[in-house]
Amino acid sequence: ENPSVRLMGIRALARVGRKDYGRAVDEFGKSFQGLGDPDIENREAAIHTLAGFAPQNEERALTLLCTGLMDAEACIRNAACESLIFLAERGNKVVCKAMRAHMKCWRGEVRRDATKAMGQLGKKGGELSIKALCEQLEDSDSVVRIVAVESLRRLTNRADPLVMSELLRRLSHKEREVRLAVMYALKRFCNKEGDPALALKILRHIEDEVPEERRAAAELLALASPKAGAEGSRPALRAFMALLGDPLPPDLMEDEEQENSDDEPAPAPEEPGEPVEEPPKPPPDEDWQVRRLAVAGLSEVARCGDPDVIVAVTDRLEDDSWEVRRAVAAATPKICPAFGFPDGATMRITCHPHPMVPYSDGKKFDCDDECEQCTRKEEGVGVRWSCRECMYDLCRGCINFYRSDRVGLAGVLQRLNHPLEDVRFAA
Repeated sequence: ENPSVRLMGIRALARVGRKDYGRAVDEFGKSFQGLGDPDIENREAAIHTLAGFAPQNEERALTLLCTGLMDAEACIRNAACESLIFLAERGNKVVCKAMRAHMKCWRGEVRRDATKAMGQLGKKGGELSIKALCEQLEDSDSVVRIVAVESLRRLTNRADPLVMSELLRRLSHKEREVRLAVMYALKRFCNKEGDPALALKILRHIEDEVPEERRAAAELLALASPKAGAEGSRPALRAFMALLGDPLPPDLMEDEEQENSDDEPAPAPEEPGEPVEEPPKPPPDEDWQVRRLAVAGLSEVARCGDPDVIVAVTDRLEDDSWEVRRAVAAATPKICPAFGFPDGATMRITCHPHPMVPYSDGKKFDCDDECEQCTRKEEGVGVRWSCRECMYDLCRGCINFYRSDRVGLAGVLQRLNHPLEDVRFAA
């Protein structure tokens, strides 16, 4: 009945185990002896003693140590996990089977430790271990879900096809917490070079009514989309612009390609007329963290010199949140070329907002007929970037590829005289 005497017996069994291993292991599994002792210190000593004389990968010892992961005390579970790591090699069938069973325990702390142990003891790339950890993403305990993601990282590499298929299958789960856990995992497993298919699946989560899901989707979309205007980045670009309250107009080039895909002749260009009133812009996202992530996402997916993106980002210099303004200050140099590139002598600096809707008032073009990207002959006078006050009139190709530096600089300069000190400081 004395715990100290039982502790002496546990330690003495270590010497017995070296001579009669089978009998010593049987004694450890009995009630009030070894792992069944009611005293916490005795149970911890029993685990360390058993790990000290048991041979590597011995089935009975591993089975007894696995029962330690079901203990109510955290110190006993940690000791059992450390002993299993010492005795068992990765992918041991006895250990993995016990871990999968413990991961379904009704007690949350047991599920957490079993999930963590699976990442340390499971076979790298093992299908059963990976699927069991992916199932833990649906656990009701948020800590279990986070531990499952970290354990998956120990067992697999980035962009592993099995993990990606399991995660994508749960991206449409009915429970919001599960979807957030899946997005958290996808951020650590998606391809760094961009995955256009994954980006398309994320788009519908950008419009969710709950800010937490929009934040997770925006952060994942920036990682999954191709970078710097590469092919496949356009859907993410449109989504981020909409979050900032500056949705992109229909892509004229794409519309023309679709309309002229048949053998029918191309329609004649429309005659220039009066400018059409723009519909009112939708408001930006109400959550400042979503707006900050949208600005950061545009700096990754947009090509340098896109005038629509430059205007949308510099407009956020007047945002209510200083975090968003700080993100704009970091993103603007990435998306806007330095002023004067490639020919600063012909630039005109202005301090007023520039209208971004092309109009035609009969003036001639100021762009160079010899520039490689000039579109004046293909698109005519109806599609151009013009400003009456600055007296310039450029085709879309020139402003997109050669003159977008003046758009970014004008967007910053006009806010140097803003009545709010915070906006002036950001500018």
